[in-house]
Amino acid sequence: SPSDVAFSARGGLLPRSHLRFDRGGRAFVKAVIDDQHEAWMLLDTGFGSHAISRDLAETLALQPASAVALRGVGGEATTGRRRGETLRVGEATLQAPTFVELDTSFLSDRAGFTVDGVLGAPLFDRAVVVIDDLRGQVEVHDPDRFDGKHLAWQQVRFDATAPCVPGQIRANGEETPPLWFRLDTGSDDTVTVSRWAVRAHGLAGDRAG
Repeated sequence: SPSDVAFSARGGLLPRSHLRFDRGGRAFVKAVIDDQHEAWMLLDTGFGSHAISRDLAETLALQPASAVALRGVGGEATTGRRRGETLRVGEATLQAPTFVELDTSFLSDRAGFTVDGVLGAPLFDRAVVVIDDLRGQVEVHDPDRFDGKHLAWQQVRFDATAPCVPGQIRANGEETPPLWFRLDTGSDDTVTVSRWAVRAHGLAGDRAG
């Protein structure tokens, strides 16, 4: 178990006041940074680090750290990195969290409220996070105390820090061979299929399926 995280015993379910879902089904939770500021953060399994808006990083006077290159579908950009003292999300408190500076206005525009940052892989590496958009619930658990015996577990692979799960698409009356899908809670798309898979399995000819 990582030594830079501690869990309280008050239970894993976040209160309703600390949780929002946008129209795309993405979950946002209220985190507390350095015991001084409540921030709305996107739960994003597809993001390799935590992120924070530049304005909030300046307001909290977070210590500058090294520069970092961000890679995404739009290309690559270099930004700064900031270090805080603590980051509390539900039952979990992370020590000395690191954030990359990010312009979060595009997240705010799509969510309909001010989004201060992103909670990425460093949280999912340290806690069991249950996201239930049907019930409108999020839970954060200590892995050492989480009882998952009743759950149907399946194999996971990783593309860098992003978890990938196996699945199949039914098209033209048949199912494709097993494909690996990135499990990205930061995306509001339902399913995105790569161009090579569309061509290899003839998926474009059966759009209804």
